[in-house]
Amino acid sequence: MFTRIGYFVSVLKAVKELTLNEMIDSLSPAGGHFEKRVAANNPRLYVTAEITINGVTYRTDKALFDTGAFVSGASREFLPPALSESGVKGIAYGVGSGPAETPICRASISLPGGITFPDVELWLLSLPENVADVIIGMDLIAAGELRLERDEESLLFSFKV
Repeated sequence: MFTRIGYFVSVLKAVKELTLNEMIDSLSPAGGHFEKRVAANNPRLYVTAEITINGVTYRTDKALFDTGAFVSGASREFLPPALSESGVKGIAYGVGSGPAETPICRASISLPGGITFPDVELWLLSLPENVADVIIGMDLIAAGELRLERDEESLLFSFKV
């Protein structure tokens, strides 16, 4: 069994094997661009996402961009339980909780606008109910350009790789 130590959601004291720049350099994303306008009083940045693992694709409308998450992950409730049996494990740190061992699998993540991240690490996480099915963390966000623009009624969210 291989154990990797990483961060999730809020950064607590931990050691990361790869720097963020090393992780970004290892990605080969397919470029694209999308924009989404959300109400200023409810600024959750949900988008659709397709997660492909071992040739099987899972689709959700609750993928959340989270600039406070060092890694990308998916809710254990969203993906089949069998994926939790992978031999690769990591230590995740969440807001208000201590360290927890969590499985890590390889996945392809597709976002709107033709953006695809092939063969990335996806951490299988215990997320609070109704927060998100998928967390798009800084390991993927930093490979592109994330922009937020606000007017009185809404936020314009855009992501480009």
